[in-house]
Amino acid sequence: MNPLTNYITFLPILFAIINNAIAQTPEHSKAGDYYVKAQLSHDSSIYYFTQASNIYYKIFQSKSKYSFLALKSYIDCRNKLAKQYVETGESDTALLILNNSIELCEKNYLGSSDDLAEVYKNIGNAYYYKRELDKAMEYYQKSLTQLKLYVRPRGDYLAGIYNKIGNVYSAKSEYAKAVEQYQNAMDLLKKQSGRNDIDIIQTYNNLSSIYNDLNDYNKALNNADTALQLFTKRYGEEPIHLEKAKAYKNISYSNYLMEKYDAALEYCEKAIRIYSFLCNEKDPKLADVYNSYGVIYYKKGDFYEALKWHEEALRLYKNIFGEKHFSLAGSYGNIGLINDELGNYYVALDYISKALELYKKNYGEYNEYVADAYTNLACVYANKNENELSLEYQEKAFQVRKKLYSEKHPDIVNSYHNLGIAYIGLNDEKALEYLQKALV
Repeated sequence: MNPLTNYITFLPILFAIINNAIAQTPEHSKAGDYYVKAQLSHDSSIYYFTQASNIYYKIFQSKSKYSFLALKSYIDCRNKLAKQYVETGESDTALLILNNSIELCEKNYLGSSDDLAEVYKNIGNAYYYKRELDKAMEYYQKSLTQLKLYVRPRGDYLAGIYNKIGNVYSAKSEYAKAVEQYQNAMDLLKKQSGRNDIDIIQTYNNLSSIYNDLNDYNKALNNADTALQLFTKRYGEEPIHLEKAKAYKNISYSNYLMEKYDAALEYCEKAIRIYSFLCNEKDPKLADVYNSYGVIYYKKGDFYEALKWHEEALRLYKNIFGEKHFSLAGSYGNIGLINDELGNYYVALDYISKALELYKKNYGEYNEYVADAYTNLACVYANKNENELSLEYQEKAFQVRKKLYSEKHPDIVNSYHNLGIAYIGLNDEKALEYLQKALV
């Protein structure tokens, strides 16, 4: 048979297949969207988005008049699929999917589209969940640049990127820059007609978190309360949502900072109930809230209960990030401090030393976390009556803080006090000199 005749004969069949696929595909995609919105099952979402993307890819490869639209739908499905993998702690799988999407965008004339901006944003999300903050910032900035240069983005979409950039600055303790980004997001959202209420609730929550970090408890509480009120007004009292959990967690932390530990526990428990329902054990948000719960119990003096929650947080962090990731450092340090209180000094030294090594590896020698770890080691050695070692580590902490802060900074003053106490342990007259410096 003539190949051309064979091809012409096959064309109606090909188009029938394509049309059938197009008819089926929206149902697959809608099913995936349903599971995401209902927050029922990541596995179901992954299944439906995979099915949808497979169909779209077959249509794209058919080189038909539907190919270009199919490619855009394929990229959209892959973005949604990658998001599910990120939220289940499989960021590396998400990155493989997204890097493939970049190649397809660049090869098929989507290099100047909002599709590529969304891919960049999701790569940033993957790195953010991996706590690789510089890489996350790089891709969020690429997404922002892509949007501003090539498309006319909606205000709420730009606000989402500003929120994510703010989250990175917050994680890097660059709080003023974080506030600026969150405020940019808020300004855009307030101007946006038909905005998504969850976007503005998220921004209030982000501002609450950052004001807690800045010890401005009133602003932190006001923003968290506003987030909760908006949520209740829009969705009612019953629904559970991650932003509702975040508002509870922010209120808990504000009360913790104000030393209202019973209220802090109450709101932390509310957050835990939501996170436990919505997050699996690969999601660091669950480990983070367990860690917060342990910190509150530590402050209340309930060391065994605190230890239980910190050990559970550490187990989850190890499961998510592996044994050597810096996210484990906080849990190591907390478990060390609890064991110091319980008189288990060798265990305490072991855990605090692990925390110190991770902090130094991630932040370098001159960082506040490193200084705090040195101080904690000094306290354990003092409790063991090893006063020379205690002084040695207080000196190390002081040298780090001198590089970071001015003479009048509270941490410098605390270091003078700690050095004075260390010299008292050695019956050294220098104790008076340092204690006087702490009073100035």
